[in-house]
Amino acid sequence: MRMMFLAATVFVTACAAPSPHELTVNYPAGPEPTKEQLEPAVKDWIANSLKDPDSPKQFRIINIMKTRWVVPPPITYSNASAAEGWLACFEYNAKNSYGAYAGTTIEGLVFRLTSRGQPEIVAREGVVALAPRCK
Repeated sequence: MRMMFLAATVFVTACAAPSPHELTVNYPAGPEPTKEQLEPAVKDWIANSLKDPDSPKQFRIINIMKTRWVVPPPITYSNASAAEGWLACFEYNAKNSYGAYAGTTIEGLVFRLTSRGQPEIVAREGVVALAPRCK
């Protein structure tokens, strides 16, 4: 019985995912974008993700911070590495399906700047496990 417990403990410990902060960064974040650079890209993303693209109100970018995530999500984490990007946390109020404003929503998008200095969305909070997070 003890042997089974020991084997199960070793197996679970060996399969535990490492923290993104423990991994080698193979995809660095690059230069930090400004709120002015990110605002048009975030507004476009919000408008394209809503049923009524004209409904978002009270938009603001709360903050921008460096974040990391494990890439790619491997079956075993032996060759895992980390990627970095700039997490833009933002809030907005938009209409729901009934036409009423639903209240403030806080979300996050991860950006990197292209070689021409244009922001490019590389991940969305909630889709990849980020550290740190907006919420």
